[in-house]
Amino acid sequence: MIKNLFGLPLYHTSLLNEKYNKNDILDVIIKNYNKDNDRNQWDKNDLESSKIHHCLFDEENTSFDFPDLKHLIPVYEKHITKFLNNLNLRKNIKFTFQVVNYTCMKKGQQMIKHIHTNCDFSAIHYLKFDENFNDSTLFFNPSNYALFLNALRPGFKDLLINNENNSWAFYNYKLVTKEEDFVIFPAVLEHNVPVVKSDKHRITISLNISLESL
Repeated sequence: MIKNLFGLPLYHTSLLNEKYNKNDILDVIIKNYNKDNDRNQWDKNDLESSKIHHCLFDEENTSFDFPDLKHLIPVYEKHITKFLNNLNLRKNIKFTFQVVNYTCMKKGQQMIKHIHTNCDFSAIHYLKFDENFNDSTLFFNPSNYALFLNALRPGFKDLLINNENNSWAFYNYKLVTKEEDFVIFPAVLEHNVPVVKSDKHRITISLNISLESL
């Protein structure tokens, strides 16, 4: 389903009925997490860094196995195609995508605000996610409109139903997500994962999608 987030296109669907080797993938990721729950080659040397287990820039580390995603790749391709078919794109355009990372988090861990570079869209697959205990991704409004609106008319947003279509009036927005949800969004849209408050694993897979002319 295509939605609007801050006026930007967002694809939000469920992979619950898709068939793939989910348990095998989870087993590998959780095994890696148990080896080192603070696996972070991405921003560990920055002044502000994430506390997280993920494989970005650490894919060649032989201490960890990488999950077999070959059954998931065609599932992702199908849904990326559906999303792009609903955009007003010119003809003779092709897309490529790659799985760039998986993340595994538990209580006390978090991922700082960031964007995805060198691509046009990004996607998140909520592989293991308990909606009653885990926080969803927090997206940040790229427009200053919400800042001015709240300064000039501070009570206005209280009149709006809190959903994606009204997200333009908020500084940030947290999508309502469930396990097996799959979300595609513009890669330049800033997002983070707030501090996890549950001992249940929160596991996601991230993709980058690029478009080009044939």
